[in-house]
Amino acid sequence: MTQVMTTRESRITVRMTSIWLIIASLSAQASPPSTLVQALSGRHGVQDCRALSAYSDTLQADLLRVVEEVKLPPWAPMNAAICLIEEHPAASRNALLGWVQHPEQGGLARLVFRRLERFSEETALDVMQHALDGPHQQEALVATQADKREAVRALRPRTPPVR
Repeated sequence: MTQVMTTRESRITVRMTSIWLIIASLSAQASPPSTLVQALSGRHGVQDCRALSAYSDTLQADLLRVVEEVKLPPWAPMNAAICLIEEHPAASRNALLGWVQHPEQGGLARLVFRRLERFSEETALDVMQHALDGPHQQEALVATQADKREAVRALRPRTPPVR
């Protein structure tokens, strides 16, 4: 009976080790590559967002992780956000909506507003309608009125102004 318990304990140990290896593997994948973070850490921005694909096989996902997780240097997440806006606006829709709808994401919301002309009309209409109904409503209204597209300029808040 003692030998059976040892064999069983051995199997449990092997399974637990396997589970920890899987968890460690997933944790390692969850962090953006350090080379990507380093490339985004230039104080004066990124020269070519497309060139960042050399640092990541899943560039859009890794850029999102940089925005969400990297704190220092502070311009790394902002540079990552700029690259998402410029190169992947439609694919990053949920992130963009979060930035324009979250009261504590004013800096990211302003990046969206300043780069509105880079969006397709469909993406611009979608993102800006959400922005107009969110906490950055006044800045969103200024951005929509400055846009060259008539449909974007025609957007109006669906809710009363947020104070």
